[in-house]
Amino acid sequence: MGKNKKRKSSLGSTDSSIDTTSPSVSASTVGQEKDSVFDNPLYKQQKAFLSTLTRQERDYYFSSHSPSSIDPDRRAEIWMQQANTGEELVNHYAWATPSEDCIKIFNEFAPLVEVGCGSNAYWAKYMKHTAGIDVLAFDRNIHLGGKISSEGKEEKKRKKKKSRDDGTNNGSGKDVKDSSNLVVQEGGPEVLLRPELKSRTLFLCYPDEEDEEDVEETTDSEGQPPLSFGWQCLNAYKGMYVIHVGELAFLDSSLNLDQAPWGRSSSPEFQQRLASEFHCIAKIQLPNWLHVRDSISVWKRSELCEMCFVGDDEDDDEEIVEYRHIPPEEMLPSVLVAPCMTHLLQPSIAGPTPTNKKCSKNAAVARDQFSLKKAPANSTKKIENNENNEVNLKKTKKKKSKGKQKQVPTKQKNIIPDEPSPFGKFFKTHQK
Repeated sequence: MGKNKKRKSSLGSTDSSIDTTSPSVSASTVGQEKDSVFDNPLYKQQKAFLSTLTRQERDYYFSSHSPSSIDPDRRAEIWMQQANTGEELVNHYAWATPSEDCIKIFNEFAPLVEVGCGSNAYWAKYMKHTAGIDVLAFDRNIHLGGKISSEGKEEKKRKKKKSRDDGTNNGSGKDVKDSSNLVVQEGGPEVLLRPELKSRTLFLCYPDEEDEEDVEETTDSEGQPPLSFGWQCLNAYKGMYVIHVGELAFLDSSLNLDQAPWGRSSSPEFQQRLASEFHCIAKIQLPNWLHVRDSISVWKRSELCEMCFVGDDEDDDEEIVEYRHIPPEEMLPSVLVAPCMTHLLQPSIAGPTPTNKKCSKNAAVARDQFSLKKAPANSTKKIENNENNEVNLKKTKKKKSKGKQKQVPTKQKNIIPDEPSPFGKFFKTHQK
């Protein structure tokens, strides 16, 4: 796991003196399902909690001016219940909740390598159990990685020592193996430098989410804080595809203003590099808590083209500019419309406009009036005779025109622009 600020605000603070635990989720229930990843217990427990809320409470939880907004006291009560429930589920499972759609994505882009899987390695276990996905899982802290530390540091050290003494590390001290035969290996971004991992898709789930107290206050040689865990993974990874789980700037609309626009799961420098060197080819919304907008997205490394611009004078320096090539079939839809605005682009869905409605009404009345009129018998005979005459005329015209039509071959002209190219007098391109 990497580093990110304001960790505690992600799920809210809890008060042990207030018993607001959700009735649908308890610590004992979580403990019983800890090793049963086949059924996706995180999704079930999260859904069970949200089902205790009304539709109004879910859809208008943060609204204060809408007629459907909820009472502030009720909002605070729900927040405390969610904080207690969410912290339990994060410590036992993961920060984000997978769905069945994720398995389709993993199948498409397998094999995978996950760095920062956490000590639970919930996502790696889920994909391996459910679909037999070939995945390698790494984390720097294979015993306590990815968990919310609501206890003191001494307690954490005691737990870490106890887990080693119990032999849960399978005797190696660097690997942890569970009943699913998934080995969680110790390692961080540096493992992505291995040549054999280049062919695997990089999977990152909440790469930069970490407790403030777990982040060491270190600086580099220039006195700047080190770049985030997620950025280091991208820097070391030389493969083609990246799968990201969490909130992303401008795509998921983070609801927490302190964390906007980047969200709570990935650092700004990671997202900037991801969007610069890769392009998104798929994005699916995940099951979420009330205050979260997590999604799973797939990114493909973009093809780069270097253009070298040469000045008119010999003394002018060359200017090299890089452009990305994104094939049309790999571009996301350019038009995004909220459900309340679909009528702007799809009138047929919203129904006819008032003018169209009036025109259609007049047309329907005219059609009814015409159908009610009975034509006399003589007029029907005249109409039939006229139709027969028109058919005969068309046949004779076709016979006369046969054999007289000549196809004249067209010549394509080479169009040469009169003005020079806007890119300058000389330029050359080459692929990178």
